[in-house]
Amino acid sequence: MIECSATDLIGEYIGQTGPKTIKQLERGLGKVLFIDEAYRLGEGRFAQEAVNELVDTITKPRFAGKLVIILAGYDNDMNNLLRVNEGLSSRFADEIVFPSLNPVHCLQLLKDKLKESSIAFPSIQDPDIYVRILDRIEELSKLPAWGNARDIQTLAKSMVRTVYQNNTIKVDQLLLPADAAMKCVESMLVERRARAKIVPTTRPAFVGEAQILDAVPSAPQISSSTSAATKPAPKPENPDEVPQEPTTPENTDECRDPGVSDVVWQSLQNDKKLAKLKAELLEQDTRNQEKAQRLAEEAEKEAKQVAAALLEIQAKNEAEALELLRKREEARIREMEAKAERERMQREVERMRQEEKKRRAIEERAQMKLREMGVCPVGYRWIKQDGGYRCAAGGHWVDNSKLGV
Repeated sequence: MIECSATDLIGEYIGQTGPKTIKQLERGLGKVLFIDEAYRLGEGRFAQEAVNELVDTITKPRFAGKLVIILAGYDNDMNNLLRVNEGLSSRFADEIVFPSLNPVHCLQLLKDKLKESSIAFPSIQDPDIYVRILDRIEELSKLPAWGNARDIQTLAKSMVRTVYQNNTIKVDQLLLPADAAMKCVESMLVERRARAKIVPTTRPAFVGEAQILDAVPSAPQISSSTSAATKPAPKPENPDEVPQEPTTPENTDECRDPGVSDVVWQSLQNDKKLAKLKAELLEQDTRNQEKAQRLAEEAEKEAKQVAAALLEIQAKNEAEALELLRKREEARIREMEAKAERERMQREVERMRQEEKKRRAIEERAQMKLREMGVCPVGYRWIKQDGGYRCAAGGHWVDNSKLGV
């Protein structure tokens, strides 16, 4: 198996992506090419070029059926990648989905990780503790930032670190107390909720566990025999920031009714703050969504412009490549014709040389026979004429029939 990432396929400038993509495909010939975090192929300036090159190349005879290509990534991100090029989904028709571990399996994995670190957690055998931790893990698994087994390993490391921090003396067996375990789970839950901007729900308190509402400032305790004093609103430090005036009776300072206990009053104040926090988070999420929509529209517009520019460049490059191929073919044909003409001339020269050699041999035999005949007593050289030979002095003639030529 050959493993690579999207960075190994995407170039840094125009014209580099194609060769890099082909190089990785050549590495994977006869093997499995595993492209991790493949969704990044749909991101960046030259990502579209990488996707187009991949779609076009893997169907060519050089690569078709000669390697296995696996694109790996998160579900939503991979769906976005498949929308980048319509031909990509048809070329990668087989989809394998690895579901997340359920809370029971996650808790089992947590126990195994603690056991690997030689940490005993006997409290997990208590049904009440087991259910409480299982509920927290189930809630964690529903958050968008949940990392499945990876987060369970992080949670296990947090618990191991807590055990070592709380044990300063040598013991035969390291134990994880229930309250320490719950504190680690609740800490991760509070942190992940803050990331996802999700308001926590009210849960019954557990002895030793981190309180979910710690992040919400508590209202001052007011006894039943006193009333809340109305204070003027503080002036804003920045003159440009105008404080929001209360518009509903819920935002005005209210007196505590006689007979309301401290617990009920505290719960009421917390619920007010939670309602206000929910409204603020909803408003912030709305603004973020609007901003994200604008950014997406701008990104889409930019992507269309880049795609159009790349298509234009690709068309130009293809035209230049075809013209270069045509000129190369013309040069090859001219070379072949020149070679054929040279070989023909060479054969013609050789034929003429052989004929000349043959003519000279016949001429020598004729001259020798004329000298032997002694027709010209002076011994002049004989000159060939039509029908025979005449001596150089002109007085003697011998017919071809007498010479046998």
